Amino acid sequence: MGTLTYDEFVSDIDFISRQVSQYQFCMNDEGGIKFLSFKKESLKPICDEQFSMNEKSPITYGYDDNEINITSTSRTHEEVITTEFHVIYSLAYSVPLLFVRLSRQNGCILSFDDVSNWLEFGGQNIGLEDVSLCPHPLNDTPWIQVHPCKTSSVMEQLLAHSGSARAPGRYVFAFLSYYTQPFGLSLDP
Repeated sequence: MGTLTYDEFVSDIDFISRQVSQYQFCMNDEGGIKFLSFKKESLKPICDEQFSMNEKSPITYGYDDNEINITSTSRTHEEVITTEFHVIYSLAYSVPLLFVRLSRQNGCILSFDDVSNWLEFGGQNIGLEDVSLCPHPLNDTPWIQVHPCKTSSVMEQLLAHSGSARAPGRYVFAFLSYYTQPFGLSLDP
């Protein structure tokens, strides 16, 4: 079966937060809603574009003799990026929901366009059309959400190859192993 109850979800995230030390999983309770959170830091290429005014600009805006010349230069460097993950239960779909937010070390949130350029979909069944920017259900801030419409069938297939689908933490851990890969997270089974 590809769905789970809220109680099964809470049991799974409680087990993961106590037993899996890989990414310092933490079970949270906000307003009576329990969810799983964790972070990962990694180096990502960042392209900074800078604009300056000068006389040798290829882009010229002007009227009559009043011209403004603008030059755009960009440089790429690696920067530590923090990826924050929240896993929340969807009452409508009876599956976990994955929310992701990436930020620079100074706390600045990266744009959806920047993040979508880094996603590593490979040969998976998840693609750019399966993610979107939406408000976080608990704090109404912008996060990237993986759409839940395919989760039940994906989880049914993933768990069909597992001997015991209801082993403690198994459902949510399989969900995380599959859905966090495009965001650069690799979980050991």
